Amino acid sequence: MKRPFKIIKQDDKERLQISFEGRADIYLIKTDEGFIFDVYDSNGDCIKSCAIWNIDLPEGKPTESEIEDFKSTWGQKHNEICNALEYPQPHIVSDELLMVDYFWLEGSREWYPKTSGIYTEREQEIADYLRHSD
Repeated sequence: MKRPFKIIKQDDKERLQISFEGRADIYLIKTDEGFIFDVYDSNGDCIKSCAIWNIDLPEGKPTESEIEDFKSTWGQKHNEICNALEYPQPHIVSDELLMVDYFWLEGSREWYPKTSGIYTEREQEIADYLRHSD
C-alpha cells in the first residue's frame, strides 16, 4: 500500500520534512520553546504556519515523587477534614457531603480536594490523574 506521504529529510537539528505527493511539504521543527509546523504548497509558498509552545503542553503522567509530594501536601484524614468543615464524623453521613468537593484515595486513606484555587496547574493535573486512575 502506497503511503500518501514520505519523509524527505530528518536531521540532527530536530527538523523533519514531510512531502505529500508533490502537493505540499510540511516542516516540523523542534525549538527550545516548543514546536513549529509550516506547510508549503507546490510553489514554495507558506500556506499555513502554527506553533505549539512548551508552556501549553501538559507535562504528562506525574512521577511517583510528584504524587507523593501532592499527597503529603493536600491529603487529610477523615476526622481531620470533618473537624475542619464541621461535618458529622460518621462515614455514612459525612462521605456523601465530602464527595461533592473531595475525592478519597483508599491506598492513603485520605481525602483530597477535586479542585482548589490555590493548586498550581501541575497540582490540578495530578489531582485529576489520581481521581481518574482508580
